[in-house]
Amino acid sequence: MTTIAITRDDRGELVGLGEKDQRAYERLKKKMSELERGEIMTIETWFDRNGKLQGLHHTMMRAIWDSQEQYEDYDEFRAACYCAIGHCWSVPGLDGKPFRVAKSTDYKHLDDPDFAKVHDKVWNWFYTEQATRMIWPLTPSLQAMNQMNELLDRFSDENRKLYNERKKAQLGEL
Repeated sequence: MTTIAITRDDRGELVGLGEKDQRAYERLKKKMSELERGEIMTIETWFDRNGKLQGLHHTMMRAIWDSQEQYEDYDEFRAACYCAIGHCWSVPGLDGKPFRVAKSTDYKHLDDPDFAKVHDKVWNWFYTEQATRMIWPLTPSLQAMNQMNELLDRFSDENRKLYNERKKAQLGEL
């Protein structure tokens, strides 16, 4: 598979980022222009992750982890959250019973739209009693819900702003 980095030059034209990318981009354009009726070309693409959403997500996760009373390891906490929202594989254990293994959320495995879905699911899940029981098992339910609301309120304006930007981009308004 060929990877091509494309950018705009000073004239505003799309070009390959370097000499190698420019050659590959020229080959791609040539192949596309030579397509005949009914012929199919498949192009895989990758959309960069929204750095603001990435930062918000991990800052929010870290803030909740810092206040929780269940997990000693941050990665274990994140994995439990991702499994809770279904971002995981179900794998048969040695006893035949399935257990969950969290899927990765790194740049290589999730592009921006897919990461945004995971973020939204985690955000919404944090408002559930299941989440507060998992995160603060020793805290009374109402107190745990209030604590979660206080934590998420710190991030809600930025989350709403980024959500609205994503929706506008999906509608082609940006």
